[in-house]
Amino acid sequence: MYKNRDAILQRARMAINYGCNLSRRQKKKILQPLLDAGDGEAFMLYCTIPRYSTDKNMDHFYLKNLKRACALGFKPALSMLALYYYDEGYTTKAVEMLHQAAELNDFEALRILGLSYELGIDGCPKDPERAAYYKERARAQPKYDVLIGYHYDKEDWEIEQTH
Repeated sequence: MYKNRDAILQRARMAINYGCNLSRRQKKKILQPLLDAGDGEAFMLYCTIPRYSTDKNMDHFYLKNLKRACALGFKPALSMLALYYYDEGYTTKAVEMLHQAAELNDFEALRILGLSYELGIDGCPKDPERAAYYKERARAQPKYDVLIGYHYDKEDWEIEQTH
């Protein structure tokens, strides 16, 4: 693992979130040591750097780097890839990938599956017990936000439970 990994990721997040005056190339340069080292989180973060190109080129860029992050074992990338496939209309493939990510205790996958089984949507039968199982597992996991990193956020659950 790269010795300054956390500092590089934090600097890259700051550049992506607030570095309006930095070019895409400059932002990539911050992440380059981790990209060269094969860091999955760096590839996922690299996906978020705004690109000014056609939608087709952007989809290819995003998908390529998201798949790379998955191949490198970065578990939040799997649920992000599942959501990409869901948005593209591949619901069955997306749900399969969410189940794979849930096996790895990925917060987002557990949360989505909990809601899917609660509401009986996306090919998941309505099953309150299974929904509770996934939601309970999700509560114990840190949430991952590509532009923040891992954090615990109980507000998500408080909002969902008020419905």
